[in-house]
Amino acid sequence: MSAPTHQKLRQAQELLRREIPDGDPDTIIGKGLALLLEDVARRKLAATAKPRPGCRPSTGSRHVPAHVKRAVWLRDGAQCAFLSARGRRCTERVFLEFHHREPYAIGGEATAANISLRCRAHNSYESELVFGPAEPGATSVPERKRSESGRVVPVSPRLNSPRGEFQTAGQAPS
Repeated sequence: MSAPTHQKLRQAQELLRREIPDGDPDTIIGKGLALLLEDVARRKLAATAKPRPGCRPSTGSRHVPAHVKRAVWLRDGAQCAFLSARGRRCTERVFLEFHHREPYAIGGEATAANISLRCRAHNSYESELVFGPAEPGATSVPERKRSESGRVVPVSPRLNSPRGEFQTAGQAPS
């Protein structure tokens, strides 16, 4: 433990003597981590005891509303929801990103049904399945067309490839 961190622990022990008479470092650090996790969840996942009613984002907005983030985080269990072809779920719990099942670039909305958690690697992998490998310095938006059902889809041979088919934890295989 660094000297500044040790000094902070000593200060916490002194200030918490009424609540923690023996000054147990494990108890103090545990309480501190609980507060830190609560703060991080509030900032990153909009976790709160009294959530305000959310408003629908404007059309064409990339913004993922707080109520969607909360629902997706709970539904996916704070873990990447990617399933392999063999049905194995990714176990990654760090560097998680909110992934659009129907990509934002082709009209996917920020709803709980269309958003799931992906680790950075699987989010990139699924992006490449739809749009192809990223070319360094490429900034163009993929060409799009309307399908027979009226849905906007990218013009990409990879979109309909067998490898492009994927499912999310909780979905039945198709």
